[in-house]
Amino acid sequence: MDRNEHQRMTEFDYAGWVARAQAFVDRIAGIPGVEVRSRDVDPPLAPAQVDRIAAAVGRPIPEALRRFLADGAGRLDCAYGYEPVAGRLEALQTVLPDEISVYGGARLCAAAEMADYARSTADWARETWVADDPDQRTLWEAGLPFAALDNGDFLALDTRAESPDPAVLYLCHDDSSAVLAPRFTEFLTRWEQLCYIGPEHWLLEPFLGPDGTLDAGTERAKRLRALFRDHPTPAS
Repeated sequence: MDRNEHQRMTEFDYAGWVARAQAFVDRIAGIPGVEVRSRDVDPPLAPAQVDRIAAAVGRPIPEALRRFLADGAGRLDCAYGYEPVAGRLEALQTVLPDEISVYGGARLCAAAEMADYARSTADWARETWVADDPDQRTLWEAGLPFAALDNGDFLALDTRAESPDPAVLYLCHDDSSAVLAPRFTEFLTRWEQLCYIGPEHWLLEPFLGPDGTLDAGTERAKRLRALFRDHPTPAS
């Protein structure tokens, strides 16, 4: 990591990111068709608590994730669902033509669960079809999971380069896994700009750029942000 990248990581406002994720679900709660399913944030952890998490996981926690846990939150669970009403389905389908509803929210970094996540990904790499695919097994074995998805997939940090701000992997239990973002802090930035959609792969895939990583600068991404910003005021 060069000096500029290290500076970006150390200056990243983890507490601000957590606060904005919670504020997002609070704000969109007023949109017809939105259901806020959770808005929970656990306090940040003391350094000794993060050390205990690392010991339980069985590998070092990269600096960017350590700072998230120590400066941002020990667990973040802010989830929403959106099923358009009052003629708004067309607006959603200009973004995602095949969907009639979407969901998302920042649900990640549950510190108390990270050791279980690590055991689950290690078991999957060793005991399933992944064991017979060297490329996929490499990703699963390198991944330090920081979010477990309801469909059995994981978001994980790529520990191969031993970077303080590693790439983010999408570990797919029934298909190819891949890199979602070149750095953890970059993932947080781009995912926020994508309204924390998903993060299951079928909701993220329309927002991948030519290099296969999340791209929040596309016209589709702009329409997604407008979907949660521009909405009619209910008649009084």
